[in-house]
Amino acid sequence: ELAIRMNRSAAFMDTWITHRACYRLVVRLGAATVLLLLYLAPLSAAGSTRWAVARSSHFEVYSESGENNAQATLFWLERLRSFFIGTGIANGDSGLNSRGLVRVIGFNSQQEYATLRPNPSADAFFLAGEDREYLVLSQFGSPQFAVAAHEYAHLVLHSLGLRMPVWLSEGLAEFFSTVRITDLGCFIGGDLSTRKLALRQNAWLPIETLLSADSPMRGDRKQTDVFYAESWALTDMLIFS
Repeated sequence: ELAIRMNRSAAFMDTWITHRACYRLVVRLGAATVLLLLYLAPLSAAGSTRWAVARSSHFEVYSESGENNAQATLFWLERLRSFFIGTGIANGDSGLNSRGLVRVIGFNSQQEYATLRPNPSADAFFLAGEDREYLVLSQFGSPQFAVAAHEYAHLVLHSLGLRMPVWLSEGLAEFFSTVRITDLGCFIGGDLSTRKLALRQNAWLPIETLLSADSPMRGDRKQTDVFYAESWALTDMLIFS
C-alpha cells in the first residue's frame, strides 16, 4: 500500500525537480568534515573504553552509552533498512551500501554533540563523504529513533540520486520519521506532535517562500521549526490524498 502511494506521488515529485533546487542534504562544510574525521579517528584505537561499537554487514554503530545501547540501535537500523528495501523504495546493497558500512555515531549528551553539529538548529545530520556515509546523532535510544529514521531517509534519497526541492526532501524525511516497526509489521504516517505544535504557535511561511527555499532557514530556530512542519504537512497531504 505504501509503495502504491509513493508511486502516486512520483509524478508530483518529478514536477518539482529543477536544476536550481538540487537535493543535497550532505553537509558541505569542509571544517565540519575535518572535525568529524579527526574526532572519529581514535574510535577504532585498541583499548579504547569510551565508545562501544556494534557492527553488522551494513552498519558500524558507535555509542557513548554502552554496548547494549549500541546493539539495540544496530538492531533497529537493520529493521529500518529492511523496511526501505521491502517496500521497494531502496535498492539494497547496490545503493544503500555502495560506499561500504554506514557509520552511525551517538553521543552521550547534547554538549558533546554540539562540538560537531554543522549549525545550531541541527539536531542530527547525515554526511556523505567521498568513501563513507555517516549518521550523527546527539544520543541513541528509542526516543531518538524518529530522528535516526529522518536522517536515514536522507541517505536513502541520496542513494537514489534524486534531485528535489529542499521542502520536499525534508518533508519526505519527516514523513519517514513516523515509521513504526514491530514484530507484527511496519506502519507509517500519522501525527508529528512537535510539528503540529510549531504550526499552532507560530506564523506560517508563505507558500511561495516554502516552495522556493534553498535551505531549511537555519538562521532562526522558530522559522526552522515552521519550515520542517510545513514541509511535513504538505508532503503528508500529497502522499495520502
